[in-house]
Amino acid sequence: MPPQRAAKHYAAQMPSLRLRFFAAAAVCVLLAWITLSYDFGLPLPGSLGTNARATSLVCLIGMLSVMLIGLDVVTAGVMGLIRGRAGAESMIVLAAIAAAADVIYIAASGDGSHGVTFAVIPAAAVMFALRSAWYSCRAYADSFLALHHAKDAYAVTSEVLPGKKERILIKSRRSSDGLVRRSEEPSGAEALAMEAFVPMAVGSLALALALSLGAQDMKAFFHLFSLMTALCVSFNWTLSFPILFSRTARHLMMRGSALAGWSGARDVGRSRRLVLTDTDIFPEDAIEITGVRFMDKSRAAQVLGITGSMLDAAGTGLAAPFAELMRRKNAAMQTVEDFSVGEGGAKGMVQGEEVRIGTLAYMHLSGVKIPDKIKEENALYTAVSGELAAVFPLRYRPMASVQRALAALRREHRKPIFAVRDFNITPLMLGQKFKMSTDGFDFPAYRKRYAMSAAEPSDYTQTAGIVARDGLGPLVSVAALGRQLYSTVRICVILALLCTVIGVVLMFALCAIGAFDSATVGN
Repeated sequence: MPPQRAAKHYAAQMPSLRLRFFAAAAVCVLLAWITLSYDFGLPLPGSLGTNARATSLVCLIGMLSVMLIGLDVVTAGVMGLIRGRAGAESMIVLAAIAAAADVIYIAASGDGSHGVTFAVIPAAAVMFALRSAWYSCRAYADSFLALHHAKDAYAVTSEVLPGKKERILIKSRRSSDGLVRRSEEPSGAEALAMEAFVPMAVGSLALALALSLGAQDMKAFFHLFSLMTALCVSFNWTLSFPILFSRTARHLMMRGSALAGWSGARDVGRSRRLVLTDTDIFPEDAIEITGVRFMDKSRAAQVLGITGSMLDAAGTGLAAPFAELMRRKNAAMQTVEDFSVGEGGAKGMVQGEEVRIGTLAYMHLSGVKIPDKIKEENALYTAVSGELAAVFPLRYRPMASVQRALAALRREHRKPIFAVRDFNITPLMLGQKFKMSTDGFDFPAYRKRYAMSAAEPSDYTQTAGIVARDGLGPLVSVAALGRQLYSTVRICVILALLCTVIGVVLMFALCAIGAFDSATVGN
């Protein structure tokens, strides 16, 4: 589905989900009031406060009402059972069936000695599932809207480059086709709920049977089975990822970026490092050629064309400002042969002459003599046939957004790899320009930088997100928020599973010693 159509599709569902959530919430509040009042001896109208049979029947009616309001949640749970992909919604359905069976037994036998029904728990789970669906729709609508409006966007992918054992993020120009479908893949919470369904369902049945047989009271089986299944219905299964993804998607949309749902967050979260290129540090409008000095003015246009051609072959961020200068000076591009790079510069053959461009240090290493009066700290030098031909002083203007992004990388302990091709960008230069320590910033050798900056996603790599704007800030936002989303959802899911186990163990212990008054729906 095209991004714009997908965004409209999800946005159109939000009003209905919002209305149904509030309707379900109203019923759940009533159910909670009735249930808690019965448990704790608070006043209730009529026989509700003293008759477990009447109270359970009222709670059953309320639960069924919520199930009708959230029929799509119930349908998803039933279809998950039929297809063998039972998850969180299927657990809600199982808990609802167990609660209904408990109420039917209480109504038929009139025995409410073990307490009132647990029907409020699956009803509340349906309510929160409706809310989570609303958050999911908002997150998808925002993400796909950002994808639709992103013109000529960068794709963010997670790769394992040659010689690197850890995953790193790279930014490249590639199609975002398939991002809509990938965004809709199941989240980590859904995947774990699917894995945990069978153990939870079988465990609930086994524990209920064990308690009934141990107490020699099979009449309590339905109530105990309802208790155990209700304990497995963690609201976190359905709510944790959608609410966090919704916040992340809205934040990224305001910056023209998007994540490919849980799959994209997982790729970003697992990547400890990211590759930075020239324009990430100094965008094209942040570099200025402040002056030009030619050793032989009669060859000025030719030397300028040679320099621009070498920079274009090198693929540095200086190529764009030099191309503009060449246009103004009517200098023509030249063919570069035998091109190679070294530490701080590059060399090649242009019209049969050896040409070298680079920093002052590179010229010294190449044996090119530079007069003291024209030595510049940030400048590009051009030498033809071993003789200095031109000097181009440069001004690098540090951007506040880049400074904030670099500071954010340091705070998150995410080590960037500076795969920059600009010969003047060094750790010392960055430290001076951005007023910060560059300890921990990885500056590989020039040959490795060229290989990394030229890296393209492999054919089987899937896009984790998009960045619609140039500069480092948007890329760092996607990396930081994706990592936060991934780690936070993992914590939420682990807590859901841990609290489920703790709840089951605690209630099992209470029932095992016959303390049914403590193992109530209120507690």
